[in-house]
Amino acid sequence: MKRTTILAVLAGLLCVACDPIYSISVSNQTTDTVSVLATTTHSFHIYQEPLDFEERGGIEGPFVVQFRIAPGQTVQCGQAIAELEDDLPFKEFKASWGTESVVANSKAQVLDLFDKNFWGDLKTPYQISLK
Repeated sequence: MKRTTILAVLAGLLCVACDPIYSISVSNQTTDTVSVLATTTHSFHIYQEPLDFEERGGIEGPFVVQFRIAPGQTVQCGQAIAELEDDLPFKEFKASWGTESVVANSKAQVLDLFDKNFWGDLKTPYQISLK
């Protein structure tokens, strides 16, 4: 009886789901260097220095970052536990290259920049692909 109870408890503990952690990145899939200017949130963390990285802002924020991404380079800029909405690294995001540009001035517009699957759901890991 004790053995069955212990096995049942162990099986239950193994079935408890943990939220996955996904990386958040910006990928330059163009043939030009991309310039990014963004207002960040507390969830923004740069994991590798992109070209010409500069951070501005006061002690309280908001923090503004400016950097460049070389062609074919991907910059990881945060992590999200399960859902992206709670860990969004940008309040505003502007990117430009050649004669093209992308501008998002709100949380909804920033979320719309992230790659989506066939059904329109956000792909994981979360990525903004600049093409």
